[in-house]
Amino acid sequence: MNEDFMSEETMGGAAADEPKIVDFDAGETFDGETVALKRPFKLKGVTYKQVALRIPTGADYERSTRKDAKLDTFGLLTAFTGLPIEALQKMASVDAKALDVALGKLLWG
Repeated sequence: MNEDFMSEETMGGAAADEPKIVDFDAGETFDGETVALKRPFKLKGVTYKQVALRIPTGADYERSTRKDAKLDTFGLLTAFTGLPIEALQKMASVDAKALDVALGKLLWG
């Protein structure tokens, strides 16, 4: 169990540890979410078995909620996964949907 996220109950009544401070100055980023692909595939010598989504920043959230935001699923997924658009276009729809759902949860809770 990750001790950074233990509740007082799981720690036997002790105060929970402080969350990890992300040091942007040192090049750190927030932890993201990894989605295991139900239909892994190989494209241009790269085997895709799972995809990591980065945690959106406040700027990402603002851009995605503006009235004039042009939300394109492949564009968003490329930005948050680092995958080439071709890999997203060729992956099984069940996996593309799982990535889209995971990103939606990260952006909007």
